Amino acid sequence: MSHNWRYVRIAVYDVPKVQRGWVSREYLAATEEAVPLEGKLPVGTRIYYGPNAEIVPGFPTEVDLHYQKVHIVEEKGEMAYVSGPGGWNAWVYKKDIVFDPF
Repeated sequence: MSHNWRYVRIAVYDVPKVQRGWVSREYLAATEEAVPLEGKLPVGTRIYYGPNAEIVPGFPTEVDLHYQKVHIVEEKGEMAYVSGPGGWNAWVYKKDIVFDPF
């Protein structure tokens, strides 16, 4: 067996488990080059809505237990537009996103 292959874990947003498989070393990014696109929001994280990242009356202002896992859709300055289960979308501060190393 060639030593140019690595057994990796790949986080997949739409599948609840981490997928595992062999990948040629040439296709892997160095750790410092990898940019995570998925994370979790702790309960109580402030959330904002709309193109101007505002608090909207009648909408939740903090993350609750149902909105923890998120996928980063877009980043602007210190904020990230995230998407969660069930089509939930909001703006949050990037510093509030917790990245899980699996």
